[in-house]
Amino acid sequence: MIKYQVEKLDTVYAEIQHLLKMHWEEIAVLKDEIKLNPSYEIYKQIEKAGKLYILTVRDDGFLVGYFVAFLNKNAHYIDEEWAHNDVMFLHPDYRKALIGYTMIREAERGLKDMGATVITIHVKINHPLDALMKRLEYTPNEIHYVRKL
Repeated sequence: MIKYQVEKLDTVYAEIQHLLKMHWEEIAVLKDEIKLNPSYEIYKQIEKAGKLYILTVRDDGFLVGYFVAFLNKNAHYIDEEWAHNDVMFLHPDYRKALIGYTMIREAERGLKDMGATVITIHVKINHPLDALMKRLEYTPNEIHYVRKL
C-alpha cells in the first residue's frame, strides 16, 4: 500500500542513498565532472533551522520516492515564503497511476502547512514533466543553464 509521509533527515538519510544514486544516474548531465556527494551536515543545519521539508513515498514501508524542498524568503518577493524543490524522484516502477501527482499534491499541502505561499519545482529538460506540471496547474518560469568551470 502506498503511503505519503513527512519524515526527518535522520529517519531517511541512509535509506535514501540508493534512490539518490539511481536518480543521479538517470538525470545528471555532467556526471564525469560533478560527482554526487550530498552533505548530511548542510541538510541537518537546514532542518535544524526549520527550513527543510522531506516527503517520502513508501510502498509497504519500502522507500520508493521522495520530494525534498527548502523554505526561505526571496529578496525580490519578501512578502512570500518560498518553497524551492531540491530533489524529487519516484522509482520508475511507480511512475504510473497517480502516484507522482499525489506526491506533489501532498508536498504542496505539507509546505503550505509550514508557511510556504509559493512553490517552485525544477525539472531537467532532458526529463520533462510538462503534462504532469500542466495538470497540476504550474506555470513554466525559467530555464537554467549549467557549466562546470
